[in-house]
Amino acid sequence: MKKISVFLSIAILSIALVSCDNKKYEAQAVELNSQNDSLNFSVGLLLGTQIEKNIFKDDNHDEQIATFIESLDKYYSEDITLSEYEKLGLQIGSYFKRLSENGLDGRGAWQYNHNIICQALINSLYDYKGNVDFEYDNFLQNKFALASQESQPDDVTPAKINGDCPTTAADVDLTTEIDSINYALGYLNGHFIQSQFGPFNTDSIEVFTSNFNSTIKNNKYPDLTLQAIQMGETFKTSKGLLNDSTIPFEYNLVRQGLINGLNLDSIFISADDAQIYFRQTIDERQKVANENNRIAGENYLAENAKRPEVKTTPSGLQYEVIKHGKGKKHPKETSTVTVHYHGTLIDGTVFDSSVERGTPASFPLNGVIKGWTEGVQLMVEGDQFRFYIPYNLAYGERETGSIKPYSALIFDVELIEIK
Repeated sequence: MKKISVFLSIAILSIALVSCDNKKYEAQAVELNSQNDSLNFSVGLLLGTQIEKNIFKDDNHDEQIATFIESLDKYYSEDITLSEYEKLGLQIGSYFKRLSENGLDGRGAWQYNHNIICQALINSLYDYKGNVDFEYDNFLQNKFALASQESQPDDVTPAKINGDCPTTAADVDLTTEIDSINYALGYLNGHFIQSQFGPFNTDSIEVFTSNFNSTIKNNKYPDLTLQAIQMGETFKTSKGLLNDSTIPFEYNLVRQGLINGLNLDSIFISADDAQIYFRQTIDERQKVANENNRIAGENYLAENAKRPEVKTTPSGLQYEVIKHGKGKKHPKETSTVTVHYHGTLIDGTVFDSSVERGTPASFPLNGVIKGWTEGVQLMVEGDQFRFYIPYNLAYGERETGSIKPYSALIFDVELIEIK
């Protein structure tokens, strides 16, 4: 492996990046001037290599790269957002296209029948059973179980796509077992879509079928288009590289990395080297961030401890009394309590709040973080305390949601009831 310095700046070549409207999707070396540049390029290279490995077909390599990058540019740079039903049409169309090419079982044992499977899909979206009456799920499971025990054809003959997917429910004639298998598979797919995204009406079905028909008839590489759309929309809404706000997202660098990865080009740096560099760099950045977070928390607590209203226990837990209640007894470590609470980071970021949800929380004290277990035992019913909890009494070195490792936490707690 090449030795990688602070930046991926070894053998830097002053070659301009390909602009977004350049249709020559060739691998190129790029100029990387910072660690952030290198991380952006590395992420693109790794994503491109993964897409080439998992989604690309054996032929027309250049055509597939163009399909992917053109779609990516379109859905990143233009103000285009597909509706839920348009995306479903693309997704299911892509799946059915694979069935038409490889057979219903993926090995060519059962021929794909476009008219039957599509009519079953639409019937299911309308919850229309019509003249077909059998247990789709059990029927299909039994047929696939039997097929796994049988010898498979040596070659798969792609099915011909005749006609569009209909937009209305209708009866069908099932004259062979393969007809029934097609119908069952189509109906079960419709049932799954209905359960996840329904209910459907005439308008939503027409939008769905329009995109479905366009995908299965006109889109040569629908899986690539779908991946590019999802990636483009993710990039467009990203708050930073991989949604990390500390690393600015640079589309041109990620894009060129993708192109290099799709070309499986390692003239500049290999995917393996990029993976090692990325992991090592992120780990180092995380260590620095963790240390800064730990120091910030300790400094905050040190200053907070100087306030006369703040008390500090031997464990390092800090608290102040906001309001005294009228209760007489304190909970034990094994007690279950009902509380209202409001939790923030030391910068004021709210990460959890029963107050904002409007619903108190109940839990056993020995089932929460140490700072809570200790602190709430100092309270009586009706008390309102503010706790300042060092990281070792909170979530420690773990990251939990928006709580980063080594985070000191602040909780306003009202003890409502001891059960």
